[in-house]
Amino acid sequence: GSLVNGILHVDEPILLVEMERIAEGYIPYIDMHLNYPPLWFYIMAGLKHLFHIPYGNYSFYHFIHYIFVIANAILIAGICRRNRFSHLISWFSAWLFLIVSHWMSGNAILFEMPSIFFGLLAIWLVFQQKQNVYMYFLIGIITACSFLIKQFGAGFFILVLLVILLSNYHEWKYILAYIIGYVLPICICIFLWHSDFVNSVIFNGYGTTNAVDGETIS
Repeated sequence: GSLVNGILHVDEPILLVEMERIAEGYIPYIDMHLNYPPLWFYIMAGLKHLFHIPYGNYSFYHFIHYIFVIANAILIAGICRRNRFSHLISWFSAWLFLIVSHWMSGNAILFEMPSIFFGLLAIWLVFQQKQNVYMYFLIGIITACSFLIKQFGAGFFILVLLVILLSNYHEWKYILAYIIGYVLPICICIFLWHSDFVNSVIFNGYGTTNAVDGETIS
């Protein structure tokens, strides 16, 4: 229903306008201020050009957002099944996620759902793997995408690593491939934007300061 008659979240216009600027050719951290990692903006800008979406078409990006939400629910069910939960419990967990996500502004175009998607996808892939070092490298890249959507996605680095360590395939070569895969996309961002990326994404005070007066949160 929110696709037809939803309430606009206060952050949505800001994120969409910043995305439009990047789609026009502005370079984040250099031509324009950006407090977030760049991946979501480039994904949406790419889709905008691919499908020739006109300026200000909110419904298209809202629809894409719900694809991420539904994919998250499916991944949760899949992870539950891989851990030998019943079909009923697995799909109930997926349904509960959908309901709870609305409670936490999951119906708004924000970074949380895409960030969670890449983290859950990495976890699901770990459960599918056996002895394929290249796939662990890819899992590392996918896990890094969670951070490159939003800073808090960095927590998935530890979570996915823990899943690998607790699996039957926790040899050093798989762990090393995962870590290299994780670090590589972040190093590419640092290479492209240098200290501008680091200062804007990591040392901008996001999550540690009060947005009103800039004071550190104790």
